[in-house]
Amino acid sequence: MNWQSENLSTATNPGTDLTERVGQGAYALVDLMARYDLTGQTSLQLNIGNALDKRYMASSGDTYLWGEPRRVLVTLNHGF
Repeated sequence: MNWQSENLSTATNPGTDLTERVGQGAYALVDLMARYDLTGQTSLQLNIGNALDKRYMASSGDTYLWGEPRRVLVTLNHGF
């Protein structure tokens, strides 16, 4: 689980010239992983990122973008 506290600031609305609070509230992202050994050499793994499909803003320097939505990855591993 990853937790981000609220990230709020103030800005002037260009349409109304009023000062308003902008940003986003706190949020938590949940990642899940399960692994099952099929044999001594073979395993199956399931990873789910952002399992609750939470919509959030992620910053990259001065730019804010929507964060990654839920993602699912299934992996089959076999050792020789």
